[in-house]
Amino acid sequence: MDQSSIYNKKNIDLLIQVANKYNIPWQYRRAASGSNDAGKFHIAHIGTPCLSIAVPCRYIHSPVSILSKDDLNNTKLLLIKYLEEISRGGVL
Repeated sequence: MDQSSIYNKKNIDLLIQVANKYNIPWQYRRAASGSNDAGKFHIAHIGTPCLSIAVPCRYIHSPVSILSKDDLNNTKLLLIKYLEEISRGGVL
């Protein structure tokens, strides 16, 4: 959840199940401030389910951000595995 989005609990649960199944570390976003483009889906009224998956990053709004390559690679792996799972009939 952020300032513009509240995601479907079933989809969140599936994402967490996928992360746990493949031993991919994850964490909830701790702050609900800010927003992203996923919030536009909620006001478009076309019924497109969405989730926001973010790479942990420091100094995100500065000229130079810092992230862990492990976090980046784990986020990529989580996204790939999640898409594989939903293509096999997961929630959405």
